Amino acid sequence: MEVIILKSMNFQVHLPTVATTIDYLLEGSISMQDCKVEEMVVLKRELRKYVDKVLNKTLDIVFLRQFRPSCIAATLIVAGRISLELSPMPPHFILLSGYSFEEIKDVMPIILNLQQEDDLCSIYSQIATPEHPTDAIDKQIVMDDKRIHRKKSNRSAQRMLFD
Repeated sequence: MEVIILKSMNFQVHLPTVATTIDYLLEGSISMQDCKVEEMVVLKRELRKYVDKVLNKTLDIVFLRQFRPSCIAATLIVAGRISLELSPMPPHFILLSGYSFEEIKDVMPIILNLQQEDDLCSIYSQIATPEHPTDAIDKQIVMDDKRIHRKKSNRSAQRMLFD
């Protein structure tokens, strides 16, 4: 089996993966222009959580295989910056990644949809196992309000990116 895999990669085991590219890009993904020095560690940790969560889902999407790993990694970080309500592509990140928005715009909708699907799944899991039947109704109302707010913020982020 290993030989077949190596042949399919043309024996180029040194090619970087999305995960290794993310490790490189995360180091410079948050700058002093984004936040105070004290907040940088927390923001990087939150960005790492987001990227890792969505990265696992990107492996199943065949369409993404036509893009370079560095393009997918840059898009994941830009989507994570959007979810943290930071500027999507500040100049320092464009220089670090080597990608402009025009180069990642085809990947961005896929990544943002994965994020929305994950948000809806977590909302469902919180509602599906209520402690008391009446709590389920209250939780659903609160979760629906959060989902509507999240959809609005994602739509505004998409408008900001694609306009």
